[in-house]
Amino acid sequence: MVAVASYGNGQVYLYRINPDDTLSYLTNIAFASPNAVKLLGDRLYVSTELGAFHIYDVSDINNPVSLGSITGTGNGGKWFDIVGSHIYLAKDWSSDEFEIYDVSNPANIRNIGGYATGTMDFRNIKVSGKYAYSASYSNSAWHKGLMRFDISDPKNVTYVTNYQDDYVVGFDIVGDVAYTINTAGTLRALDISSTTMSLIGSASKTASGYSTKLIARGNMIYVLGDNNYLQFINTWVVPIAKRFTRPPMPRIGLRPRLWISVGID
Repeated sequence: MVAVASYGNGQVYLYRINPDDTLSYLTNIAFASPNAVKLLGDRLYVSTELGAFHIYDVSDINNPVSLGSITGTGNGGKWFDIVGSHIYLAKDWSSDEFEIYDVSNPANIRNIGGYATGTMDFRNIKVSGKYAYSASYSNSAWHKGLMRFDISDPKNVTYVTNYQDDYVVGFDIVGDVAYTINTAGTLRALDISSTTMSLIGSASKTASGYSTKLIARGNMIYVLGDNNYLQFINTWVVPIAKRFTRPPMPRIGLRPRLWISVGID
């Protein structure tokens, strides 16, 4: 099953993935300005632009049931990651922070920590081991680029380091490698296996327009943009040689005004 959040339409749509890879519509659930969605088993997680977070049981597709929600988490709650019973929710706008919630009891979601400065413009959040990573859409030296936070104690989250790059809008992590992209379309591969993050290699997109999102799956990177394009980068990283390669990338038309976020189970 796949879940698609449409910000403009105020809906989360659920589809079945057929054996031939086509999609069959199942149902939809209304939310005010949904931003991000994840589907894990029969649990649907949704964050909204207006500071709400929802958990639904979708085991009965004909009768989705709300298990719990929170409101008032601050504007711009666009990105989150889930590890065990913890939700890591990153926000931009005036909030500029990320918060950690215990969702082991969806009917009683509890804030257990986080990190806030009021000066970061967060873009996405990913958790790997004891660290949380977030990109900052900023050009201020100490917190721009890809940032690393120690989350081993949720009540005392500490900033560790960053790899500096201007206006990073997306990133993803595969093993010990983080892939980042900025608005200019510069893609970087970073080694995050040690205390500091170091550059492995870089490439540039070929289509016009600003980059808006990056997704890495296996040896493929997908770069989305605001000018009707989706690019594919076939990449591999050899730890010893520190090589990063980019073959030619096709351009495929999209509908950029339909802001979507996809979660697949």
